Amino acid sequence: VLLAALALCQLAPVPAAAQDLPPAQPAIAFSAEYRLEQNNGGRFEWGRRRLFVEGAKVRDELLDGDLDTPTQIADRDSGTVLSFEPDDPSRIAHAGRLGRDATLPAMAQGYGAVARSLGSPPVLGMAQIAGRDCTRLVWETVGERQEWCVTAQGIPLAARRRAGVQESRIEVLTLDLDPPDPAVFELPAGFTAHGD
Repeated sequence: VLLAALALCQLAPVPAAAQDLPPAQPAIAFSAEYRLEQNNGGRFEWGRRRLFVEGAKVRDELLDGDLDTPTQIADRDSGTVLSFEPDDPSRIAHAGRLGRDATLPAMAQGYGAVARSLGSPPVLGMAQIAGRDCTRLVWETVGERQEWCVTAQGIPLAARRRAGVQESRIEVLTLDLDPPDPAVFELPAGFTAHGD
């Protein structure tokens, strides 16, 4: 009976005030390959993507799957984003604004926006994803649950959101903590940007 009670105590969420939370957004440069799955109440989509992050610069590109999203190069400081299809024969990239024309993937943003909206999360404990330790955080409201697993450097290794019949899951498959090549944050040769 005592062992069962101890096991239950270990599973109970610990209020965030009682534990140190990881940084709310990535604090170091990294690149990662991740899998995204979305179920929008009957329509299931998935994709394997590659993400590069260094400071305010982000590049997110589709590797395979059925998600219809282009490659994006964004600068959080300026709020700009370039969206393009690498195989586009016209070699045109659409220049736009973050928030209006595109959003950054959760893996690049960190959990800060969720915490600002839903409050400080309870800590569920530690886990390991893609060979890396991460802190499990959870938010629950009426009709919605989000669970994230974030490294000590603020890199989300997994995020899951369920709201009604909609569900999305993101999980890192590989993670590289070496700074990305600066060239990944530039348009490929021959591309021109049109738009904003």
